[in-house]
Amino acid sequence: MIDTFNDRGVCFVSVTQQISTTDSTGRMMLNILMTFAQYEREVIAERIRDKVAAAKRRGKYCGGVAILGYDVDREIKKLIVNHEEAKVVQYIFRRFIQLGSAKKMGQELNSQGYRTKAWTTKKGIERKGAVWNIGHVYRLLNNRIVHWRDRP
Repeated sequence: MIDTFNDRGVCFVSVTQQISTTDSTGRMMLNILMTFAQYEREVIAERIRDKVAAAKRRGKYCGGVAILGYDVDREIKKLIVNHEEAKVVQYIFRRFIQLGSAKKMGQELNSQGYRTKAWTTKKGIERKGAVWNIGHVYRLLNNRIVHWRDRP
């Protein structure tokens, strides 16, 4: 905002504090305050990221679409295994090793009638599964939730 003011030749003067961009002392104080404000925003963002990461490590569901093979239990805010979808996930992992290609894997899933995760939003809106593509396959294979040790 201050850059926009400077570009347009506007001076910033604070009524409640001794800050004015008309002199060098005021510009210095304003820059110090802006630096601290930016630092505070970054610290808050880091804390939020750390808190969400810790919640995910504890197995807590933090929003978004559940991965194929899991459903959301909204009361306890955890992912629970969907055994029907889990069979598809296991098939994808086994078959991908044989094929070695996400494109071929997606084509095979589509030809067999499989679709990506179908789900219902919190507001009750139903989202149908989509046709598989390379991105969907890689997203499933690289998702930490669906790790080889704890695959559903």
